[in-house]
Amino acid sequence: MIHNPEKILFSWSQDEEEGAAITRDTDVAWVLEIYSPQISEKFIKAYEMNDFYEMRRLTYWALSNQFNDDWVERKTSGFDFPKGKPIANLRHNAQAVDKGLRVYFTENKSFNEDYHGIVGNMLQPIYFKPHHKPKFQDAYFPVDIKLYEGEDELPTGDSYYGSNDFIGEYSEASLVIGIGKGSGFMVGYLRGYGYCEYAYSLKGSGLNLST
Repeated sequence: MIHNPEKILFSWSQDEEEGAAITRDTDVAWVLEIYSPQISEKFIKAYEMNDFYEMRRLTYWALSNQFNDDWVERKTSGFDFPKGKPIANLRHNAQAVDKGLRVYFTENKSFNEDYHGIVGNMLQPIYFKPHHKPKFQDAYFPVDIKLYEGEDELPTGDSYYGSNDFIGEYSEASLVIGIGKGSGFMVGYLRGYGYCEYAYSLKGSGLNLST
């Protein structure tokens, strides 16, 4: 899945009816704001190419890093940086009925051919609807919501992942006697990359008993 994301069928296209029904950020459970025009541009390109892995790589990096003071001084107007001047910010509305995600972007602007730094007006957000199974509601999100630690807290995921990079379950699909064949399946969350799953199979001569 990681090496061939284009082979996976994800619902990345904007759901116009559901997206239009959301008029306020408080109507949706998750809101991701990307303050870097460069990261925004790369994210949009990955979104257009249905590149699931790249979107999560970008958002993980943005949530884990902060702007320096020199960059912040070049910002014009439109938004205020959260505590710590992060490159991206993940917000959670626990009471929201819609469990989806909105992603906002920023862009570079120039006036009269004179560059004036970063314009803070946020572009039209992209809406990602949640998975139909609550346990994997972020399976189709471009960001790992397990990183969220609370308002004004750095998104590290420590409260969920602890000291681990992967939290998951493994299931053996066959009982192999001698040299036989078998298969297995693992599902869980990889820190920074959200929900993931993979399967494997082993083949050879011998006796295989299904379990």
